[in-house]
Amino acid sequence: MTENSKLKMNNVVKYGLYGMSAFFLSGLLSVMLIVFFDDYIISAFVAGGLGGFLMGTFLRMKDKRAKMAASGVIGMPLGLFLSFGAAGLFELLFPSVSASLAYTGIPDAAGISIMGLIFGSIMGIFIFGSSALKIFAPVCTLAAIPFGILVSAMNKGYVLRDFNVIVNAIIKGKGIVDLNLLAITVSLGIGTGLSIAIYDIINSKKHD
Repeated sequence: MTENSKLKMNNVVKYGLYGMSAFFLSGLLSVMLIVFFDDYIISAFVAGGLGGFLMGTFLRMKDKRAKMAASGVIGMPLGLFLSFGAAGLFELLFPSVSASLAYTGIPDAAGISIMGLIFGSIMGIFIFGSSALKIFAPVCTLAAIPFGILVSAMNKGYVLRDFNVIVNAIIKGKGIVDLNLLAITVSLGIGTGLSIAIYDIINSKKHD
């Protein structure tokens, strides 16, 4: 691997980590809002908007920071609404298939992937224009799949069960810590960070 290739790979990893960090912080705040106020709508706006703003700050994209925040404000609640809507429509149209898939983890992975697709598409178009859609849409969709599997595993109590019990015991009476939303938010940050890095690499090649 050449030095240039190593640098590009390092940037991809670094941008992914920046995205993860930015959206972990915004997701953590949104989860706390749910605990104390039980308001998923405001929490979705905060998770997307603050995540986009922090990512723009971490990546030193000050000229695009407002667009990233705005796209997050739009993309997060819209992604949640449309992904749940798609799941509900599928269950309505294909009840027998939906019932057979209910305990497989596929619905969670598919729903969160749809959310990644929607969020990534909106983020890419806002930041770089429609030309970025072909990068952001597939990358954010693929980045969301492992987190869809994680959410399914958490719902079944396979992972983080004891952690969730302990945390909810500490804040007993105040609300529920929604680790699913935190995982989803982090997946969107990673997907967006990777997309920006890949877009920059491809765009730089065009100008070489």
